[in-house]
Amino acid sequence: MTSSKLISVGDIIDRSWRQYTKHIKLLLRISAVSLIVPTISILAIALGPGPTAAENLSSDSVTFLHILSYWIERLNVYFIGPLIGLLVFGALVIATNTLQKSKTVEVKPMLKEAFAHGWRLIAASILKIIIIVSPVLAVFPGTFLLLYNGTYLSSAALSILGVFLVGIGAAFALVYMVKFAVQYHFVEYEVLLNGRGPTEALKETKSRVKGQWWAVCGRIVLPKLLYVLAFAAVYLILSFLAFLIFSALAVTMEVPARIVLSDIVEQLISGGLAVISIPLITSADMWIYDSFRRS
Repeated sequence: MTSSKLISVGDIIDRSWRQYTKHIKLLLRISAVSLIVPTISILAIALGPGPTAAENLSSDSVTFLHILSYWIERLNVYFIGPLIGLLVFGALVIATNTLQKSKTVEVKPMLKEAFAHGWRLIAASILKIIIIVSPVLAVFPGTFLLLYNGTYLSSAALSILGVFLVGIGAAFALVYMVKFAVQYHFVEYEVLLNGRGPTEALKETKSRVKGQWWAVCGRIVLPKLLYVLAFAAVYLILSFLAFLIFSALAVTMEVPARIVLSDIVEQLISGGLAVISIPLITSADMWIYDSFRRS
């Protein structure tokens, strides 16, 4: 397949925006499931001092609720959040794919279908992440040499060599991490839409990108760059307005309460923008993947 058969960047932006605005209620209902994550974070903040105020706590002022708050937040960040995010992403992929063929889509069947792929989707995502971050290992020889030299030898020549190896390793890691990120970008799509196993999905998405890496990279990055900049601008505006409000409250509200409320508002802003932006970004990628299938 040649890059000329891929959908253009302009068409990706146009079609994803039209699909998003036409079916916005449905897509937002699916992505709203991800609000479970900031809701749990807000609960953790309400139970404890909040992430900002926690930095100023002394050891003798820590209570059971503070400890409970800490572990709820850790569980949310490292377990609940990724699983909910993967479920919502899977449902949005299936929904945007179905909307290209049918006008009728319901939320629950999309979530159930994404959940049904469960372990295969998780395994494929984990393998994808491992492959993408694996080039970081190239930094280890130089780092080990620097540590060994600093601990036992203190050789200037070995220090220079270590720094050189770290630099070469970092450059290698950066290049190959970006390469693999594009190469395996559509692994989850293969699992969700074609029912492939994790390793089979990795092979298939690699073969689809082969010979047209730059074209695929541009189509993945440019629409997202546009959307991310737009939503980042909204985030900065909302955050600035929140800052003005909390500055006005500084006279009447105590510092701990103001910090906790600030943390809660931050969760609401970031969580709300994620709900709004994720369907649009997923739709853009879906049109790229659809052009793979049609070629």
